[in-house]
Amino acid sequence: MITNENMNVYGQMAIAEQQKLSLRQGNHAQIRNKLQYFIHTKKIPNLIFHGEPQSGKRTLLNEFLHNIYMGDRPKMKTHIMTVECCHGKGIKFIREELKFFAKAHIQSNCGANFKSIVLLNADSLTIDAQSALRRCIELFSHNTRFFIVVENKERLLNPILSRFCEIYVSGGKRAFSRNPYSLQPQISEDADVATHIRKDDSAKRGVQRNMNKYQEIIQSSLIQPDTLVKYAIQWCEDGWCVYDWMNCLSYDAESNTPILSTERLELLYLIRMCYYKIKPDFRCEKMLMFYLLYFTLISSKEDLKNMLL
Repeated sequence: MITNENMNVYGQMAIAEQQKLSLRQGNHAQIRNKLQYFIHTKKIPNLIFHGEPQSGKRTLLNEFLHNIYMGDRPKMKTHIMTVECCHGKGIKFIREELKFFAKAHIQSNCGANFKSIVLLNADSLTIDAQSALRRCIELFSHNTRFFIVVENKERLLNPILSRFCEIYVSGGKRAFSRNPYSLQPQISEDADVATHIRKDDSAKRGVQRNMNKYQEIIQSSLIQPDTLVKYAIQWCEDGWCVYDWMNCLSYDAESNTPILSTERLELLYLIRMCYYKIKPDFRCEKMLMFYLLYFTLISSKEDLKNMLL
């Protein structure tokens, strides 16, 4: 049952989330500049993205991979392997499937001439699996780059950490890492962060691209399940995730201003709760994005309420 108390709580959560999103744009801008430097110099190392949940680690990595392969989707499908390590991936998977992908030969006339293996939640791997992973990194570093996304890098073996460049993704206040190859903090106070954000054109362009895609989908005249599949795939392959979509839902598609009406906040609350209800049943980000689009563009408020019963 949706009560006024729930709506007040959600309104406070939405405001806090928007403030947090604004504060971390400064850190994300630094990271994007560093990643762009790697691409410009054609010296891309193995990377670990670590930080608190929902800080934008996967979004930054997806954008990075999109830039590496110059947005060539067929090439990205054949050159990128994404592994969710918390779904029972053990030493057998590392020795067989991952090793088979890493040692496969590739032909590339333009862009990156290496394959990429993305390991999500790699800290869930067993000690034996991590040892096998370390061996794969040693053997195939000449034609494969490894990218790890974790919340707590301390659960990884030191031999693995020593073979990666670490990037800490801030959750909102400041960037800090003890690794000398990571991005060092350049913003110390919240007021300085806000000033930096206003002056940072690259961060603004990233948010604007996000909103442009959101407006294109929302204002589409043809909304059918098959078109939602296409939009879900494009959204994810362009480097955005489901949390970026939920952030966009807090803004008006035409005026690009925060939405504060009670009716719209109630709808956003229902969409968010339905998403969290189905999330444990899916492993595919694109499938989750499809359902989120379905909740937003096709489902009625009554349908969403019935799902929560």
